[in-house]
Parts: sequence; structure tokens; C-alpha cells
Amino acid sequence: MLNKKLTTANVTVKNDENQQMVRAQQRASTSSWCLELAIAKRCRLNKLIRQRFAFAIRFSRLFRAKIQQKQLKNESAAKQLTIYESWMSTAERNSNGENDKKQSTLKMERING
Repeated sequence: MLNKKLTTANVTVKNDENQQMVRAQQRASTSSWCLELAIAKRCRLNKLIRQRFAFAIRFSRLFRAKIQQKQLKNESAAKQLTIYESWMSTAERNSNGENDKKQSTLKMERING
């Protein structure tokens, strides 16, 4: 009878050990599955972040190109003005039309006599 009790106790201990091993394996597989899920989520998140960052870079380059085009247009207009001013004589630039007014008043005085 003592042998039976030992055997029963031995079986119970082995069953407990087996159950503990099964639980440990389940926890490990669950943990592994959770880890894989977390990695997959992180990869998806990283992909979205990369896409957003790429879009932001693309948008900023486009915006910068538009600004540079406007600056080039302004520079070309300023260049044209500079060229026009260089073609004008120094007297015309400095007079601001004062000489033209004097000449027209002289002509009017001559006509009116």
C-alpha cells in the first residue's frame, strides 16, 4: 500500500510538472506571438513614418522650387531695370523730368510771346 501511495504521489508530481511545462510553453509561444505582433506593428508604423517623411521632403522641395522661381523672376525683372537704367543717359536719370518741364515752359513762353 505504501508503494501505491508513492506511485500516486509520484504521478501527481509528474502531472504537476507536465502542467507547468505546458503553461511555460504556452506563455513562451504567447510571448513570442506578442513579440511578433509588436514587431509587425512597429514595422507598419515605421513604414507610415517613412512615407510621411518622404511626402514632407517632396512637398518642401516643391515649395522651395516655387520660391526660387519667383525669386528668379524678380531677379530678371531687376536685371532688366538695371539694363534699362544703364542705357539711359546720366542726365536723364538725374533730372527726374525737371529739364523736360523747363523746356516745355520755355516753348510755351515763346509761343505765347
